Amino acid sequence: MLHRTAAGASVFFGIVVISPGLAHAEVSEPPDSSTRFQEPIFTAKTASESVLRSKARAGSTFFSDGFEAGMGNWLVSDLSGMGAQWGDWDCWASEGARSAGCAAAGAQAVGCGEDYRNGMKTWMVYGPFDVAEFIWAECSFTFELESEPGFDAFFAGISTDGIDFSGSTWDGRAGETVVLDLPLEDQVWIGFQFVSDPSAGRPHGAQVDDVIIRTSTPGAPGGFGWTLSDSDVDPRSNTGDPGIAQLVQLYLWFYCADPVAGGVQSAEFSIHTTSGTHIAFAAMNGFLNAGSFDDLLLATSCQTPPIIAGSLLFIDEGGGIDACIGPSPTGWRRGVDCNALLWPVQFVGYDSTPARDPCQSDPLCAGGPSAIESRSWGSVKALYR
Repeated sequence: MLHRTAAGASVFFGIVVISPGLAHAEVSEPPDSSTRFQEPIFTAKTASESVLRSKARAGSTFFSDGFEAGMGNWLVSDLSGMGAQWGDWDCWASEGARSAGCAAAGAQAVGCGEDYRNGMKTWMVYGPFDVAEFIWAECSFTFELESEPGFDAFFAGISTDGIDFSGSTWDGRAGETVVLDLPLEDQVWIGFQFVSDPSAGRPHGAQVDDVIIRTSTPGAPGGFGWTLSDSDVDPRSNTGDPGIAQLVQLYLWFYCADPVAGGVQSAEFSIHTTSGTHIAFAAMNGFLNAGSFDDLLLATSCQTPPIIAGSLLFIDEGGGIDACIGPSPTGWRRGVDCNALLWPVQFVGYDSTPARDPCQSDPLCAGGPSAIESRSWGSVKALYR
């Protein structure tokens, strides 16, 4: 997913497919063969404005490079063999004194104010890096572009194998700060490419500065809080008294949320019962359930807490009800916020057995983020279109 923070550039989604069978004799061998770059082929489609975010999130800085100390963090390739490639220079900078210029290095490097070379194809790539442990991760960068419209292009994208990059292209005159959501994987690369045709260069071409990777802050409060309560006005009425062969109605409350997470749009977890029998679940207040009455797969339109998500019906056979919010059969106990980011579910269950000791996680809406498994929520959203 790609986002932008300023208007005026033509932005396209695309996928760079690096064909493994093409020759790469002109490319210097990188230190790791998994990062070898070969002839790319672009396919692109116009980006929807609905996926654009206005600004970067607050979080921890995982990586930052303003190119003040050169290109030491980057693998640079001149795929065309034209002798001009990415390098650091002082012709422009969004902050500081230096940036990365698409033709600033190589035997045919250009100087400030000079046209970039014709027939260029040059990459600069950073990675791999591991962001699997975080709730979210993003990469922001600022660029300036002056290129021949429709023929010479700047590309920025991400990869999980160091070969295939997906992202967006710009051409003509553009300049903005862009935010890319990163996949939560243990190997991720970010890459920038500039290509030019055989004629009509422009001064400078593409220039990139202030590449920053931000992540959620480990150890910070984070999560959604859900409770099982016997009250429709108090989400923390989590204990009761046993009955004899009677029906018991409980309520599933979406009780609280980390301020960063805000509202919820979907969640997956299960109702685990160790005393009594759970027999029914009915969604309420705009929540929908695509799962079973035990294994819940909830979706809604960005609800904020506290709110009742549904009612549950149990049979108390005399020993009381002991019910907990546990992992689903797929191992999930997660919620998705209004920005489609994943958060852990924290919980308090219900216990009307003599123990009166409901299951619970760390303090609700606190205790820190946990690692998020890779999973697409597209199938969940599709159920409610």
